[in-house]
Amino acid sequence: MKHLVTVLSLFILSARPGAAAEPGFFMGSGAWIEALDIVNDPALEEDDAYIEKNFDGDWEAARGYALRILRTAQSRGGTPRLAGVASALGRARIRFMPNTYKTCRPEARNTGFVKSTKGTTIYVCQGSENEPIGAKAQFLIHESSHLAGMKNECDATRMEIEAMTLGAGAPADRNGYADRCGL
Repeated sequence: MKHLVTVLSLFILSARPGAAAEPGFFMGSGAWIEALDIVNDPALEEDDAYIEKNFDGDWEAARGYALRILRTAQSRGGTPRLAGVASALGRARIRFMPNTYKTCRPEARNTGFVKSTKGTTIYVCQGSENEPIGAKAQFLIHESSHLAGMKNECDATRMEIEAMTLGAGAPADRNGYADRCGL
């Protein structure tokens, strides 16, 4: 049985010159719409069909670093929503997807995605293992923002920028949504 699955995707954190804009994110007026890819993909319901390996030490360290960033940002007067993001990150499962999966193909330039704002899994695309720990932490904060209920990519990007600025001094990278969100 096919299931309709919501996939929130994130461009790879490091801005790449000449990267093609992902279609469907802006209406003709230029107003931002929720960046939801609705995928009719029953294979996503079967994690084992696409998961390449389980959570590894580098990503575990990135999660710990992201949680420290979120706690520090909260202690420095950040928005109360940071607590929800930290909670979502603390309980999230992190799974790896092969670069043959459509959202993770190299030309897609994605670090990873979550299925929906009601899920508990962050999917990391193969090829992102070599990102610096700060970029990994920032990506986890962004995707955890979705898991904490923020559907809109601009809201999740604002949350990641706030957390990184207050908790780490500055964002590690500028994600692919920042310019489109006017941030």
